[in-house]
Amino acid sequence: MKLPGPLIEIRKRDLRQFFTDLREREHYMYAILTKSPQSVFRIVKNSDDWNEPKAAYTIKEFLASLGTFHHKKDGFCCYFSLYYFRDERNGDIPDEAPNDGEATEEWIYLEDMRPESFILEFPYILAYICRNAILANAPFRLDRETIKRYGFTREDVKRLRELLTRCNERIIAELRAEYARLAAIDCLHEASRKKPGPKKENPGPPRQPRPRIRRKTFVSTKK
Repeated sequence: MKLPGPLIEIRKRDLRQFFTDLREREHYMYAILTKSPQSVFRIVKNSDDWNEPKAAYTIKEFLASLGTFHHKKDGFCCYFSLYYFRDERNGDIPDEAPNDGEATEEWIYLEDMRPESFILEFPYILAYICRNAILANAPFRLDRETIKRYGFTREDVKRLRELLTRCNERIIAELRAEYARLAAIDCLHEASRKKPGPKKENPGPPRQPRPRIRRKTFVSTKK
């Protein structure tokens, strides 16, 4: 029986190689991730001091800071967000996925970084990105501005267009169904009753207007 080997921390060379391979193999995935905020994909530098806040980076920030990391001493973890569609939540999805469909995947050790698994999970990362974009009223679409911003190639557009269109359609359908479900709840349409404001203190009897003083005309008695 072969015993499992020791758990190995993720080093900067491992992440650099992973992103290099992803860029060459699935360029559109790489392009999207390098433009994504930490809420989508973040790299966290490990620290032995629990009181010290851990530094977190986007992929772009990490690659720009490679020269500042020690090749042996510095270890890293990665966290990325996913969204599972409603019709998939009763199937083969992580047990930790909450009812709203959002989940977080983590890479703690080198053995967690499995490129094939990541490629299979990417549609759920894209779903997370698209859903938040739609909720922000700024849908992620393949228009000229988006293609230029992400640096998509013609091959990227060809491979991504159908996937992105289908993803947006499914999210919009889910949100419309939720909107219809909420619209059917009558009590949500009732006008909220105006709450009585705080009682004013008794100001006492009304003030009487001051009598108007009429000035008398001075009449001289001298003749």
